[in-house]
Amino acid sequence: MRPWLITILFFLLPGQGFAAVKGILVLSSEADRQVSVGLSQRADYVVQTVTLISEKRDSVQRYKEIAEAKRYVLGELSQSTMLSVYEGPAYLSPAGKGFLSSRVTGGGPSRATVHVLLAITGGNQSIFEGARELHEAIKGLKPAGDIRLEQSSVRLAVESPEQYRGRLAEMIYEDAARMRERMGGKGRIVLTGLQSPVQVRQIDDTRVEMYLDYSLSVEVP
Repeated sequence: MRPWLITILFFLLPGQGFAAVKGILVLSSEADRQVSVGLSQRADYVVQTVTLISEKRDSVQRYKEIAEAKRYVLGELSQSTMLSVYEGPAYLSPAGKGFLSSRVTGGGPSRATVHVLLAITGGNQSIFEGARELHEAIKGLKPAGDIRLEQSSVRLAVESPEQYRGRLAEMIYEDAARMRERMGGKGRIVLTGLQSPVQVRQIDDTRVEMYLDYSLSVEVP
């Protein structure tokens, strides 16, 4: 029998690899997995994102109000022994010029985001229990000024999903080997897309599934 060949094509960006990337939090998505290999496990956190919105007309006052509100929220939530807080991005709208005018206007609203995390530790804890805990913590926030506070949907999250890249690659390799064995050892199997980020999707109220968005093709001589 001719030796069989599996070609794995990698296109790694600088700094990327199979080592774990510590401290990166990835929220689960609702997307369906379109590939055959996935790795499921219990999620690390229940997460809700809080968005702070300022609509003050003066851009300087708007930026100041957002910054003060964010410091307040981080300070209040950090007092809890059950919660962790990750700072999200801020979107500060600039002052601009009015339409067909040189007059400076205040621009649109500015936003800052904060991710509030509750670790899934208890055997019976799920997204439902976590959502109740997050609701109790967030509902008491009363930032000063005219800040509007919006809450996202509650989702599950995984810390540092890149640490599972090596295991996922092994599982994909094994799946490709089984496929070629079913083909009688004929053909050339080509895998691409293994350089893509590790994706995370929510399975149920406690578990998530991680996968790579790869492509597998068979070249038959």
